[in-house]
Amino acid sequence: MSNSAQHSFDFAPSADMSLGVELELQLIDAETGDLAQRSPQILQAARLPRPLARGAIVPEVSAGMIEISTGVCANACEVATDLESLRSRVSCAAAEHGARISGGGLHPSKHWSEQQIFDSPRYRDLTSLYGEVLKQTTVFGQHIHLGCGDVERVPLLMHQLARYVPHFIALSASSPFMEGRDTGFDSTRTYCPNPFPTGPRAPFTNSWHELIAYLSKWLACGVIKSIKDLHWDIRPKPEYGTVEIRVLDSPLSIERAAALASFAQLLGTWLLESQPFIPRDEDYLVYEYNKYQAAKFGLQAIYVDPMTRKQLLLRDHLGNLLSTLARHASAPRDEERLATLRKVVSTSQNDATVLRSLRGRCRSVKEMALLAAGMMETSPKPDDAVRASMPLLTAVPREPLSVSRSRWA
Repeated sequence: MSNSAQHSFDFAPSADMSLGVELELQLIDAETGDLAQRSPQILQAARLPRPLARGAIVPEVSAGMIEISTGVCANACEVATDLESLRSRVSCAAAEHGARISGGGLHPSKHWSEQQIFDSPRYRDLTSLYGEVLKQTTVFGQHIHLGCGDVERVPLLMHQLARYVPHFIALSASSPFMEGRDTGFDSTRTYCPNPFPTGPRAPFTNSWHELIAYLSKWLACGVIKSIKDLHWDIRPKPEYGTVEIRVLDSPLSIERAAALASFAQLLGTWLLESQPFIPRDEDYLVYEYNKYQAAKFGLQAIYVDPMTRKQLLLRDHLGNLLSTLARHASAPRDEERLATLRKVVSTSQNDATVLRSLRGRCRSVKEMALLAAGMMETSPKPDDAVRASMPLLTAVPREPLSVSRSRWA
C-alpha cells in the first residue's frame, strides 16, 4: 500500500460525540417549482458578501442541489445556529437568481434525465465511470457526524448504530413522491439507484486494524482509490475523526434537522456510556429487511429485533428508545427536541406524511414543492407553524408480510 493510501486511513480523533451536520438542499425555481439548475451562480453569490464565520457551502453532484455543512458543534443548538445562518445566506443568494431552497429527500416531479452534473474534476471522473446513471443520484440527505476520541471504538460504534438505521430512516423520511407520482414509500430516496460498487454497509470487523486490512485489499484490487469512495450507510470519516450516518432524507425544516442531530448525539452517548449490547455479524441478517420496512412504511413499519428475531412495531421500539435517551439529555433544548420526535412517533406524522397532506391541498405537485420550500426558508421553528395548520392524516394499519411472520415469529 502506498504512503498516500495509508495516509488516507489516518484517523484524527475528535471529542467524543461532538456533532457535525451536512444538509443537501433542493434549488427550486421560484416560478415553476421545478429543480433550478443554478448552483454555480448561487454558490458564487453565496460566497461573495463576506467569508463564512463557520461551516461551508459547497456544490453537490448535480446543479439543482447545494450542500450546507456546520462547523464542529457541541450540541444540537449549535447545529441549528450554524444551519440557520448558512440557510439564510443560501436563500438570499438563490433569490437573486430566481430560485428558492427546499428540504425533502427527492424533488417530487423532476425527471432524473433532466439533471445537469455539476462541472468539477471529481464529478467529471464519476461521470466517466457511471455515465447517465450518475444523474439518478440527485437525491437529498442529511448526514450526521459523531465525534470519536478513540479510533479502536469506531467499528464498534458503526455496528451498534447500524441497528438504528430503520429508526433514522422512518423519522427523517421525506420523499414519498418521484416524477410526479406517489411511490407508496415514505422514503423513496432510500432505494434510488446506488451505482457505487462498495455496497450499502460496512463489513463486520471488530477493530480498526481489521477494517483497514479489509480496505487495504480493496485498494490493492483497485476497487477504491481512497476512503472517500465508500458509500456505506454508516462510514468512518478519518479526516474529521467521526462516524458518519448517511441514511437520513433531508428534512423539511432546520428545526427538524436539529432534532435529528440531537437524537443521533444522544443515541451515540448512550451506546458509548452504557454499552447495551455487543454487535454481531448475525445482526445483519435482518438489516436489509428492516431498512425496507422503514423506507416503505415509515413509522408504521415492522422492526425485527436482531437479537431475539421477534417482530414488533418500529414506533413502539422508537418510543422506548426515546424514553431511554431522555435520561442522557443535558444540552440545552435536548428534552424539547426529543419531545418533538416523540410526538412525531406517537402520531406517525413524519415529513412524508406532511408532504402527502400538502399534496392533498395543492392543485399540482409543483405548487406543493413551493409550499415545502417555505418550510425550509422560514425561521424560527417552521415545524410548529406550518405543521399545526395541516390536518392529521389517519394512519392506515399495515400488517407485516406473511413471509416475515413465518420466518421470524
